[in-house]
Order: sequence, then C-alpha cells, then structure tokens
Amino acid sequence: MWLRYQPDLPPQYYFEEIPELNVQERKGLLKRYATYKGLDLSSEDLRFFSDLLSGYPEQVLFAVDSISDLGLYAVRKDSHLIREYADDKAKVIVESFSNDQKKLEFHYFLSKFEFISYEFLFSLVN
Repeated sequence: MWLRYQPDLPPQYYFEEIPELNVQERKGLLKRYATYKGLDLSSEDLRFFSDLLSGYPEQVLFAVDSISDLGLYAVRKDSHLIREYADDKAKVIVESFSNDQKKLEFHYFLSKFEFISYEFLFSLVN
C-alpha cells in the first residue's frame, strides 16, 4: 500500500492513514455509544442523527454526549451544530463554553501553548 505522504519520523513512530467511517459504521457507532451512555434512542432518532454525520468518529461522540448532557429536544433543535462539528470543530467547542467565562478563559489560556503535557495540564487543574 502506497501512502500519499509518508512523514520522516523516527522509527518509534508509526503512521497509517485511517479513512472516515462509512455509513454503516457511523450508524453502528451511534447506536452502540448511545446505548453505552444509557440513552434509549428510537429508530427515528437514530435515523435523524445518523443523517447528520459525515464519517468523523468524534462527531458521533459529540452528538451522543450532547444528547446525554443537554437532552434530546435541545440537540434536535440545534442539530446544525452536529453537522458543523467536523467542519468547524474548534468553533463548536469554544461556543459550548460561551456561557461559562471561567472555562472559556482557561481554553484561551491553553491555546497559547503549542504543546502541553498531561502532567502540566493536571497540575493546572488540581
């Protein structure tokens, strides 16, 4: 298999291109993750949300986590946020903190760094 781009990384790194999820994989992940989160989504709800997905796995997680946190009605009402998530991921994440100035400022602070270790991050939070 030829990769379009093979980075020049030291041997301890491994690189492989991973394609987006196909339609069946998206639907399966949506259903399984919703069940894992304790949500009982109807067939119609699963169809509605799966039609919004583009194949990006984190988009599925975002959709289910949003339903879990905000409720089905609120997420259906603002379903455009799920569709936009893959296209404008950073903007959607920042908007989710718009009502919490402290969290928003913390994210702005973190964005100043190019790299942050987990150790440093947890030292800030604790």
